Amino acid sequence: MGRTAITKRGTDLTKLTDRQQKFVFAYMESMDAKQAAIAAGYGTKNARHQGAKLLRHWRVKRALGKLMGEFVADETLTIKNVLQELAYCLSRNVVDFLDEDGYLITDDLRKLPLNLQKSIEAFECRQIIDEKTGQVVAQEFKVTKMVPKDRILTLAMKYLGLLVESNTINNNNTIVVDWDKLLEPPKNGEKKN
Repeated sequence: MGRTAITKRGTDLTKLTDRQQKFVFAYMESMDAKQAAIAAGYGTKNARHQGAKLLRHWRVKRALGKLMGEFVADETLTIKNVLQELAYCLSRNVVDFLDEDGYLITDDLRKLPLNLQKSIEAFECRQIIDEKTGQVVAQEFKVTKMVPKDRILTLAMKYLGLLVESNTINNNNTIVVDWDKLLEPPKNGEKKN
């Protein structure tokens, strides 16, 4: 199955038919031409063919290019964003998992400080459901995996130029550590300092 090149110049959406406009917006959501054609009102029997045909239409391609360009421009990561995410993970403190009374926050992860929220890689949710009504009466969250702080610290050190390949001091007075050598187990008869 071939791919259609989306042009970058863009076109005014008002120059598209109503169905073409619906197709463009549905395609932006699903990135599936068949589903977008069905959402635009084309029949299910020929939706795959119609979706492929619409993706080749020059005005539709330009409209998609314009919308995708706007979306990418809004969502582009900057160095500042990446460093902020690193800072969130590095600044987490285990005490922040506790409420004012010293109890572990398990009922709502949104109560956690932002740096902890962004440091959570995985969690489990347990819900208690009332058998009579079928409604959730309570829920409990359990953090099962945090973003590894040592990996985040290593990335931050690399960015700052504090970490390179061997155990030396370079001309910028930067300590250079070979982490692989440092973490490998001692050989027979050797002592680790």
